[in-house]
Formats: sequence, structure tokens, C-alpha cells
Amino acid sequence: MTRVHIEGVSKSYDAHPVLHALDLMVDAGYFFTLLGPSGCGKTTLLRLIAGLLDPDAGDIRFDGESVLSRPPEGRNIGMVFQQHVLFPHMTVEENVAFGLRMRGTGIREARPKVNEVLEMVQLAGYNRRFPRQLSGGQQQRVALARAVVVDPVLLLLDEPLSNLDARLRDDMRALLRSVQRSLGITTICVTHDQTEAIELSDRMAVMFDGKIAQEGSPAELFEQPVSAMVAEFLGSTNLLPARLLDRSHAETSLGPVHVRSCPDQLYAAQEDVLLNIRCEHIAILPAVEDAEAPSLARLAGNHVAAEVVSSVYRGGLVFYRMNVDGTPLSVIDRSDRQFVPGARVVLRIPPEHVSVIRDDARTFSS
Repeated sequence: MTRVHIEGVSKSYDAHPVLHALDLMVDAGYFFTLLGPSGCGKTTLLRLIAGLLDPDAGDIRFDGESVLSRPPEGRNIGMVFQQHVLFPHMTVEENVAFGLRMRGTGIREARPKVNEVLEMVQLAGYNRRFPRQLSGGQQQRVALARAVVVDPVLLLLDEPLSNLDARLRDDMRALLRSVQRSLGITTICVTHDQTEAIELSDRMAVMFDGKIAQEGSPAELFEQPVSAMVAEFLGSTNLLPARLLDRSHAETSLGPVHVRSCPDQLYAAQEDVLLNIRCEHIAILPAVEDAEAPSLARLAGNHVAAEVVSSVYRGGLVFYRMNVDGTPLSVIDRSDRQFVPGARVVLRIPPEHVSVIRDDARTFSS
């Protein structure tokens, strides 16, 4: 297993900066994902690690040793691209064995290893088929098998699932994680799909404009984003302007709201902040009588009265737009019930799921 250290790496194209003195550590054996929008520099960083590009400044080290002087073939990396890039005139067995053959291994000697990895990617018995006889998901499995058959020290994945349909992406996510865990290989994946990143990763980094905005576990980034940009990129959320009253309370347009307790060293009373409230964390309670609603709108415990503005059913989930005394809130409900527009409901916002985002991009978190 290999630890990868990116130290002060910069890269420009035609005097246009793409990466800005970027620092990153990927621990050995981890599945690490670089997540960000198109053009943020994540694929450029992956290609620098692979040796397909040279940095303008900085260093890239594997287990403490710089690899900048090594060509791509000297870094012992397996790589899976967005496009399958299989040789159409070769069988599955020949495609998978290609890396071994380039290292001087004969096809007969390579066959046991090829069969082993084909079984690992659930393609046992497909040896004699050609790429044209395979589905898109099967072709991507062949590409994965070809990448790992040479026992690389590092596996790089460049948007490996983006060309697959939703069902195949789900299957391939499970397969990728299974293969990575089985081999214990350090893996760096590039994607713009937040669901893919959260499900696959041990650690992940969100990138914007050639810089890392936040790095941590999927749960840390999802629950405790350091900025509005990170919060919104990681899925549906509500960003509510607020003013801190003390370590556990904030004043909002909804009234006083309990929040996740803020550390003393970061707390500043009367500071203007944003409250990050994930749509999935807001619970919808049974409808109440209109006479009860005004008092509930200001009750402690983060219960507020709301009116349903719209609802959209999306297969097991209902996406709501709510109106709380003029403040819009989005809610994702997993219940099989569905409230119609105009219905009065009560929303419960668990304090432990209300994180505070400061304007200077630091976060209050417990």
C-alpha cells in the first residue's frame, strides 16, 4: 500500500492557472475521491499523479519518494478512464493480459492471473469474447481488471462510471469498493457525482477553481461543510441567514433555532452566520389544527408550522417546498405519505443536524 503526498503542486495551461500550490495527503490503502465541477482541476491533478503531465511547481511523492523523474510506465500505476479504451481486435483475455505482456510475461504464464482478476470483477468465463460482444458495464469491468492485473501500487479512476446508466452505476460502485477493499490498494478517484463520492470514499476532497475547499470523511463534509459552496455541492440543503446568540442558539427568520454546539474558541456572540440544514434531516410531523400553528411556529426545540407549497414524488422520496412565515424551506421525506399543496404541517429540525457556517469559511462543529 502506498501513501501519496501532493506538495505545493501548481499547473497552468497557456498562462491560465489550473492548480494553485495544492497540498494533499492520501493515506495508504484509502479510497480517496476528488470531487468538484467540470474545470476545477481534478482531472489535471490525476494526470499529474499518473505522470501524463508535468507540474509547473511542487512535488509528488509515493511513500516519501519523488516520482517526478519517473515516466508513467515507471510509476506502477493502474488507471481506468472515463472511456473504456479497450483494444477492439483483442479478446477480453488479451485485453486484460496486455499490461503483463508488455512486462514480458507470456500469455500462458499470464492466464492464471487474468482468470483470477476476471473472477474478481465477475467476468469469469468471458475470456474469449471481444469488446463488441460486451455491455458498457462489462467493458468497464474489463478495463478495471486490466488496471489491477499488474499489481499496481496505486489505482487511478477518472470518472469511471459517468458513461453508465443509473442501475449499472450502482452495481459498479459496489464492485469498485469490493475490489479496492479486497486488494487493499490506494485508490484516487475523480468524479463530479456527489453520491458516488460519498458512497465510495474513505476520505474525499471538494475542489473549486484549482484549490481544495475542504477535505475529510464523507460524513464530515456532508454534515459540517466549511462554506456555502461546499454545502450546496454536496446535495440539497437549506442555507438560512442567522445571528448567533450563544454557543447553542441562533436568531433566524423562523425565530430562535437550536444549533449544534459551537466551540468556545470559534464562538462570537451577535455574529452573522449561515445555518446549514440538510433537506433529509427535516422531519414532517402530522398536520395540526390552524389554531395551534401560531404557537408552534415559535416553540423551542426547533418545531415550526409550515405550509406545503409543492411536492414531487421521485420513487420512494418526496421533495417538498415549504413556506414558514415567508421563509422557504426544502424538505426530502422518505415516508410513503404525500402532503398536497396548501396542507398545514409541522417541521422538526434536529439541533444536532444544524451546523453553522461562518462568512470566512470556517465552521462551528462539535
